[in-house]
Amino acid sequence: MNIVVLTGGTSSERDVSLSSGTLIHKALIEKGHHAILIDVCEDLPLIDSETLFESQKNFIGDAVITAKPFILNESHLSKKGYFGQHVLEVCKKADVVFIAMHGANAEDGKIQAVFDLYGITYTGSGSFASGLAMDKAVAKQLFMQNNIPTAKSITITKHDKIEDIDIPCVVKPLNGGSSIGVTIVKNHAELEDSLKEAFLFCDQVLIEDFINGREFSVGILDRDVLPIIEICMEDGFYDYFNKYHTEKVSEITPAPIDENKAKEMSELALKAYDVLGLKNYARIDFMMDEMGNLYCLEANSLPGMTPSSLLPQEALAVGIDFADVCEKIVWYALDHRV
Repeated sequence: MNIVVLTGGTSSERDVSLSSGTLIHKALIEKGHHAILIDVCEDLPLIDSETLFESQKNFIGDAVITAKPFILNESHLSKKGYFGQHVLEVCKKADVVFIAMHGANAEDGKIQAVFDLYGITYTGSGSFASGLAMDKAVAKQLFMQNNIPTAKSITITKHDKIEDIDIPCVVKPLNGGSSIGVTIVKNHAELEDSLKEAFLFCDQVLIEDFINGREFSVGILDRDVLPIIEICMEDGFYDYFNKYHTEKVSEITPAPIDENKAKEMSELALKAYDVLGLKNYARIDFMMDEMGNLYCLEANSLPGMTPSSLLPQEALAVGIDFADVCEKIVWYALDHRV
């Protein structure tokens, strides 16, 4: 099968995207596919389309997740348009495009909408569902309307006056991932700096009730709910640095929780998946407080895809290795073409 693995982009999660893309590309080649790896924003040389996919070429080189989120450089800021030269043409020639991207202009439905217009088959959810999941405030409204418990929150802009905020709280950009710009505010003195940090990444910010308890995530592959994973921090919280650059995190699959509570969380995860209209694959994040109450925090329509990422770890717990996960996602995309 001829596959484009599309990665890179200009979001703050660019480095994570490149890492996911590199490993997905290797996995699909391992499974015998003609896969090429390209950066959505970088120009491609004009290559003979007859031999392009057989080359199995990696057009981005080595990928490393840096200790800090990506910040746009001059070459990206000065570029007109989003897609690199020849990128869309190559995507049209593929049997399927594996969208190995995270953050803005990837998880928010924009690329998916372009591909829909061109009739390009791609992995992950459609444009509308992707946009719903990316907007944390809209997703929370849908959760509440469908009796999916979630932490209370408010949404603000830079111009809003902030009053009567319960502390502790969690401050996070409205649209974003990898916990970039997310802060746990422990006292009122920290609130202003936390808001400034979040506004660096988004024009709207969510201020959410802090849930003291245990953190979990539930992966879904084509409506099959995977074993729950628990994220345990030695200290601090599961922010960008701790996700990719620390030994303080341990992840346990399947999570050591009561069978009934696991069933409840799995059912809520699938309900959230369906309410948002997600398909193909996704990951739903939860907190459980000290009383055992569950809170659905958010849905990830394009979760991290390296062997150490949460969803692949959950799949491995039921005997599906990383290469098989990648191939399953491709087949699901082809099976569910409209």
